[in-house]
Amino acid sequence: MTEIRLEFLENQAGEVEGLGHAGIETFRDTPFVSCSREAGQNTLDAAAGRPVRLVLREHKVQAAEIPGIEKLRETIESCLRAARATGSEKDRDYFENAHDVVTRDVIPVLEIADYNTTGLEGPPNDSGSKFHALVKSSGKSNKSTETSGGSFGIGKNATFAVSDLRTVFYSTLYETPDGPRFALQGKVQLVSHRDTDGTERTAKGYWGHPEHFLAVENPALVPEWLRRETKGTSVFSIGFRGREDWIDRMTVPLLSNFFAAVDDGDIEFEVGDSARTVNSETLAELLEDSAIEEAGEEASHGDDIRLARQLYRCRKSDNAVTKRFRVDDLGEFTAKILVEEGMPKRVAIVRNGMLIAQSLEHFGDKFARFPGARDFVMLVEPADDEASKVLKSLENPQHNAFSAGRLDDPAKQKKVTRAMKQLIHEIRTLIRENAEITGGDAVKLDELGEFFADAGREEARVPSAEDDPETIRFTPAKRVEPKPKKPLARHSEGEEGGAGHEEGAGGAGTVGKGGGSGAGEGGEGTRGQQAVVRLATVRNVEKTSKVRKVFFTPDEAGDIELTFLATGVYDETELRVANATGAISCTANRGRVELSVDQGARVEIEVTFDEDYTGPVEVYAVRRAS
Repeated sequence: MTEIRLEFLENQAGEVEGLGHAGIETFRDTPFVSCSREAGQNTLDAAAGRPVRLVLREHKVQAAEIPGIEKLRETIESCLRAARATGSEKDRDYFENAHDVVTRDVIPVLEIADYNTTGLEGPPNDSGSKFHALVKSSGKSNKSTETSGGSFGIGKNATFAVSDLRTVFYSTLYETPDGPRFALQGKVQLVSHRDTDGTERTAKGYWGHPEHFLAVENPALVPEWLRRETKGTSVFSIGFRGREDWIDRMTVPLLSNFFAAVDDGDIEFEVGDSARTVNSETLAELLEDSAIEEAGEEASHGDDIRLARQLYRCRKSDNAVTKRFRVDDLGEFTAKILVEEGMPKRVAIVRNGMLIAQSLEHFGDKFARFPGARDFVMLVEPADDEASKVLKSLENPQHNAFSAGRLDDPAKQKKVTRAMKQLIHEIRTLIRENAEITGGDAVKLDELGEFFADAGREEARVPSAEDDPETIRFTPAKRVEPKPKKPLARHSEGEEGGAGHEEGAGGAGTVGKGGGSGAGEGGEGTRGQQAVVRLATVRNVEKTSKVRKVFFTPDEAGDIELTFLATGVYDETELRVANATGAISCTANRGRVELSVDQGARVEIEVTFDEDYTGPVEVYAVRRAS
């Protein structure tokens, strides 16, 4: 074998390769998140037992101890000269920074090491091996099962995204029938360039045996810090672009993405030199840690850690409802929902212990609106290999969304789309069954305040399983200052009656009690304030942004008028009804609904507002004057 060294491939075709490597750029926006997600996923997929352990630690390595450092410096200097001469501002900025890092005496290195795993099984130079798939393949996964976490072979580029030198070393120890075997290889991904001897080179270089760019299998030929002593894999990102708070920044995505796997005892993490240990015993405490949440906020991932905390509570709460169901052409699923004040009204889908998506927008539902629902959080997981396999085939490279467009067969696309819509239906049904507000969105009963010990707004209590489902009990609410409300016509005062004649009664007022100024008494009006009609078990279901299906049971018979209000924090705005159907003599008039009802008879109507509205609605009923 010739001397082990770093060498770039010859660019015989004269291709131009810039810094915009698709695989690396995929993870550049969130390098810490992407690197930790991909590392955790790969560790779970290579498990040899439970729990697997993933260790992330930073080393300060003497530059002289990094294999191929002189060739790397030489190459970066050549690329910098070219960038200054003809390159773009992006190229100049990158190579200025890379040159500063590579010429230091001590260079930061991030090691990502897994334990209790199989290692990258070889032989490393066999095109069918896992080692070869990781180091030398493009767009090909090195996973051996159809239900593994990864599927694109793109995640391997996440470690390049945290390297200022785009240089990574792969070290592994794996079992063979003849005993444990070692392998190490380095890889560099820069830009196409001209070498110092004038040879055109590609962007890609390998450290190892230059004949066929082979991996090194003799541990005695590599620095000690790059060797593996136990079975598993270590990936070293050279020129780690860490920050002072990198430990907490790395811990945030590990907690928010792998809380389920950690809770199940499938994986443990160590981040930094014993700074953060994430396992089933420390999980709850770390999810509440203010330093981690602060790091999440600074990285714009504060919502992620809070959602993980709420989903973990859903997993552990005795009040959560669990349901297992089957979806044809998908498989078995388990859903768990916790209805509790303060929950974010979110749905999360977990696969292989990792949080994947909070939306199924590519199948028609972003899970963004839940009108008429109480606060809740829901966790959905595949319950068998069939469901996990299908979802895996729908995941994007970042593993944060599902889409049928990932399938090449149009027939399979159609079948899966239909099945995913059924999954959406099951999820929505479970939310309605457990989180829907019973007794109506809101029913104003201010007129009954005198019958309660504490006046004010009254709210319906949700009946328990032991209550009569047709009975709603009311308890007095804490007195609060009333919100300003827009005046409604049913509360308008009547006009004054006509003046009384001498020695006689005044003329009748048109809509109120007379207040005549003549010698006689004022007359009585024909209409005063309209009486409120109490509605029981009011519900409304949003069909579109303008259309609502409304259900209620009136306490008395007769002709009534319904008013619909959009409720806000400080005010209420009347929603004008453009059309109404479904009940006896049901019509829209002056933006309200007029209809006839029977006492105790359930009423179902459909109303169409003249403007889009998707928020909560309050329903008032008054007796309609003849």
